[in-house]
Amino acid sequence: MHDVLKVDQHYGKIPGVAKESLFKPGAEKINFMFRIGTGEPIIREMDLGNGHREYEVKLPMLHIPANQIIGWGIGSCSTMESKYRYRNIADWEDYR
Repeated sequence: MHDVLKVDQHYGKIPGVAKESLFKPGAEKINFMFRIGTGEPIIREMDLGNGHREYEVKLPMLHIPANQIIGWGIGSCSTMESKYRYRNIADWEDYR
């Protein structure tokens, strides 16, 4: 991997993080090398009331030659998180 992935292009230090991190171009290169692609995302939206929502996204990772699921990427976000919770609703209307 050290012959293929380059420091500060594919991986490196992020300020405030102790360990080196894999950057998006590095993840894309690894996926290309191992012939991994993505399938159709599954998105679950939950209404939490009072204008709050929660989203969960599941993305299947596929081995391209076999067209077989080999893993899942899972992420979630909620408007109850402090970085979103106290934003003005009027500001949100501008982004819709």
